[in-house]
Amino acid sequence: MFRTYDTDQEKILLAINTEEVLLPIETAIPCALIINELLSNSLKYAFQESGNGIIRIELKRIEQGIKILFEDDGPGFPGNMDSPNTGSLGLELINLLIEQLKGKIEFFGTGGAKYLLTLQA
Repeated sequence: MFRTYDTDQEKILLAINTEEVLLPIETAIPCALIINELLSNSLKYAFQESGNGIIRIELKRIEQGIKILFEDDGPGFPGNMDSPNTGSLGLELINLLIEQLKGKIEFFGTGGAKYLLTLQA
């Protein structure tokens, strides 16, 4: 994805912290699509001005299923945007996949974009 978005891998750190979590294919594919879309958004928008930063992805098993934390340290969303309800096709897809997995999403948009997803698995 870094090559697709012509991003310098020397300037953007991808920090991944995951536990070993085995998921059925019906859960793994939607999770991968969600992470792919969030990563795509970060690479496209988060580092346009500075050209460098950090993207963090954490995946942990919790009692209710799994928790995914995705965040970047870009500028975040403009003040008038209420993500994940921006009306963009990518975030609409994320919301549909979360609904499919009977999960929930929390968004924090200041000081970068931060998503906390809790999914049944």
